[in-house]
Amino acid sequence: MVKRTIIAVAMLVMVGGFSSCAMFKKTPKTDNVVAAAEPAADHEAELRKMATREINENKGSKEQAEQRIIRRRPYYLREYSVYPTPEKLDVTLHETESRSQPMAAEVRVAKERYFTQMHRDHKVAENDLAFLRNIGTETISYELRSGHWRRTGSVFVAENTESEKGGKWSTVDEKAETQVPKTDKKPGWFSRTWHRVMGKD
Repeated sequence: MVKRTIIAVAMLVMVGGFSSCAMFKKTPKTDNVVAAAEPAADHEAELRKMATREINENKGSKEQAEQRIIRRRPYYLREYSVYPTPEKLDVTLHETESRSQPMAAEVRVAKERYFTQMHRDHKVAENDLAFLRNIGTETISYELRSGHWRRTGSVFVAENTESEKGGKWSTVDEKAETQVPKTDKKPGWFSRTWHRVMGKD
């Protein structure tokens, strides 16, 4: 009789322990599940808005841009760019394998680049108002970081070069029109010695 009583008490203790474990057992977190179920943000709309804002910020007075002299050692020239249709953006999105940068994008937009010949003399560059025009497409690269787009670079590819005559633009030979000015700088001592050794004049 005593033995049966001891067994019954032990069973009650075990059942109570299991009940306590079940009562205090932590429920699994559902944050990740809820986050995954939430609809994705409209990344393309955000990117279009950002790209349009950047293009509009780069706009300026054409008259002021034409008067600006740019230094590209050792040359001087006039140069500025125009986006004729900034509202027409070709956007391409693609996912990446990076957790910190889960998405990348390219935005393509029509661009016109105006520039003059390169001159060594600053005054000559100031007097040069004969602009050439490159017509092409600029590709701007972006990466999605921490839920926000970040610009990483851009590339402009010119399709053709034009010159203005009588108020009309016509295609020209880019190599002939944009050649780098020749320099009268004499070769150095090393170059002269090397030419003599190689039998060159």
